[in-house]
Amino acid sequence: MSLYRCLTSLVLVPAACLGALWTGLGPNLISGHPAVARNADGRLQLVVRLSDSTAGTTVQDSAGGSFGPWVSFNGVLVDNLSVAPNADGRLAAFGIGRDFALWDILQTSPGGSFSGWTSAGGYIMAEPVAAINADGRLEVFVIGSDHTLWHIAQTTPGGSWGSWAGLGGSFSRNARPVVGINADGRLEAFAWMIDNELWQIAQTAPGGSWSDWSPLGGTIISNPAVARDSAGLLHAFVLGTDRDLWEISQSSTGSAGWTGWSALGGQLVADPSTGVDADGRIEVFGTGTDNRVWYN
Repeated sequence: MSLYRCLTSLVLVPAACLGALWTGLGPNLISGHPAVARNADGRLQLVVRLSDSTAGTTVQDSAGGSFGPWVSFNGVLVDNLSVAPNADGRLAAFGIGRDFALWDILQTSPGGSFSGWTSAGGYIMAEPVAAINADGRLEVFVIGSDHTLWHIAQTTPGGSWGSWAGLGGSFSRNARPVVGINADGRLEAFAWMIDNELWQIAQTAPGGSWSDWSPLGGTIISNPAVARDSAGLLHAFVLGTDRDLWEISQSSTGSAGWTGWSALGGQLVADPSTGVDADGRIEVFGTGTDNRVWYN
């Protein structure tokens, strides 16, 4: 199928077109999947664990533009990273050190370089994921040594960390939660359960307590990625048993109801990641069979 026909399909992008829409990015030195966050000036920034177990980062030259060169920063990590913005606009990256504790590293200024690593403790089985609460406090979610979901939050926006607390669930060693932010500010966590379905749990109020877990179905082979579109709907992305990228979205803003699953192609070998451009477009990132980052 021609690229012209792909790009001029106004109603539905045919499945055969999707491979043509993916673009390669960076060297074949990636050891896992990229984490994505948006800088205060609108530029997306990727953070990735490299093949030497250090962290590498690349950032768009301008909001919605192309990505610049890869830059490495210190630290020896045992799993993939997460990245999220602080209330003051500085991005914070999170990873698991060789002691299996949570470690974080901050930009020294919004959009700037990164400082040194500091520890927030814990004993973590899989990579962390971070999100920002409606009141500006960062919150980090991990799978603990008991194979359940745990979380820890800043006591004040940009401040020190509180205590770890459990949220239940039942996960394998390879499971990794992701967190989306509803239009009303409530955090919503998604995870790959041991039944190979996607499950979700949400705050009952912004910054408040949490609901029970509920299933979204699917037969999946990856951890999910989540993003919110310009209409306020959350979208979740996973790899199916065919290694294509699959998507499910909320049926209405903040709703507990979800649409059916739809395929987006791709043939990926690691968990997907997402980012949202300054104009509201969702970008999906993944690792291809050539060990390069690809995005759509």
